[in-house]
Amino acid sequence: MILDTNAISALAARDRKLLELLRPCPQLVLNLISLGEYRFGVDGSSYKTELLNWMTQLMRGARIL
Repeated sequence: MILDTNAISALAARDRKLLELLRPCPQLVLNLISLGEYRFGVDGSSYKTELLNWMTQLMRGARIL
């Protein structure tokens, strides 16, 4: 399943509905534009370090287009 920027944000927030939807998916697919948008948003966050660490882990387990 390909995630857009809003879905990446929801995943970071551990949205239950999204997690249930993703459970049967064998692999997450992220596009470079959405990752860039999310990264831009993280820059202004007070949780920047934690979110960047989470993003790094997410990217390791996903296919990036």
